[in-house]
Amino acid sequence: MNEKNDKISLLDFELIGKDIKLDFTKHLTKKDKELFRNIRLQKYNHISLNKFLKIFNFTEKEEILKYLNSLMSKTITIFSKENNYFTCISILQSYYINNETIYLVFSDEITNSFKKGSFFDRVGLRNILFLEEKFSYRLYQYIYNNKDNNIYIPIDTLREILEIGDSYKRFYDIEKNLLIPILEDIKTNGKLNLEYEKVKNGEHKSAKILGITISKKIDSNSITEENTTQFIDSLMAKLGKNIKNFSEIYSLLLKSVAEYGEEFVKNKVEYVLLNFDIDIEKHLQLSLAQNEELDKPDYVLKKKFKSLFQMHTDILVFIQKNNLPQLSKYMFTITLYSLKDKETVVLKDKTLSIKISYNKNDTSIIEFYVHK
Repeated sequence: MNEKNDKISLLDFELIGKDIKLDFTKHLTKKDKELFRNIRLQKYNHISLNKFLKIFNFTEKEEILKYLNSLMSKTITIFSKENNYFTCISILQSYYINNETIYLVFSDEITNSFKKGSFFDRVGLRNILFLEEKFSYRLYQYIYNNKDNNIYIPIDTLREILEIGDSYKRFYDIEKNLLIPILEDIKTNGKLNLEYEKVKNGEHKSAKILGITISKKIDSNSITEENTTQFIDSLMAKLGKNIKNFSEIYSLLLKSVAEYGEEFVKNKVEYVLLNFDIDIEKHLQLSLAQNEELDKPDYVLKKKFKSLFQMHTDILVFIQKNNLPQLSKYMFTITLYSLKDKETVVLKDKTLSIKISYNKNDTSIIEFYVHK
């Protein structure tokens, strides 16, 4: 007798279904969003104690502790009634205060939402984190999950989305106090440009308003879910005749994009094609199976750099001085020179990996990993 597998992968879009929703156990505050704007939402962050006090207008360290403990208690729920699916993820995983520096560690799910093409990017998590109005994220999701460009929302459904019940008797009050500010919030912070029209039960001026039709104004530069398919297709074209098990590799690439993002998968494919001439499928599977995280560096370089050019030069000198394997110039050209302040990137080659934690105005940390 076959056992039923009730486990649903968080990365499987088809199993999760179309009714996936996000919610907060506790609403994010303006302070939370102000923090997000003042740091880069990556796995590990640090911020000076004085800057933290200044951002929030705090005067004592105890206020910081109270705030961070409150943020740690806030979680995001992701659920799908269609498939009886539910998960709960933390936002801030942990924090440390050492002398005058605060170290913040965010959850993998939050940091993955900033990787284009990842699961959490595709459900709109990164934009929801920055929405200002209390229930903007609910209307945002309702529209974001709908593939139609014109979406009719009955007035009762709108009341349910905004959780206003029977309050705001007149549509004018809903429009003025909620709908217009929320749509502006979604446009500014959610990167989704929307317009709406009232739907009435007649043409006369006093006709009853039945609902609204929201129209998406499509930005030619915006990233849509269809782009993920195009992205995978472009990689498959690069792999070409090297691939025999087309369906298997296509599924592997799709799953890897969902978990690690497009940039990670693109780099893996290019790495395999650059370094191997045979058994491309095998090497691609092994490469994608490798975890992005690196442990215990063989060498560490800590220094404040005046420019990315100086960093590049010093890395090359350090490699030569310590007789390390040479990292391909291609990796530097494409990745290193696009580094932004407070960003961390891993440059991987066949025999050497370098993890760079770049700090434009302070000490940067360069970690070298020699592949045995």
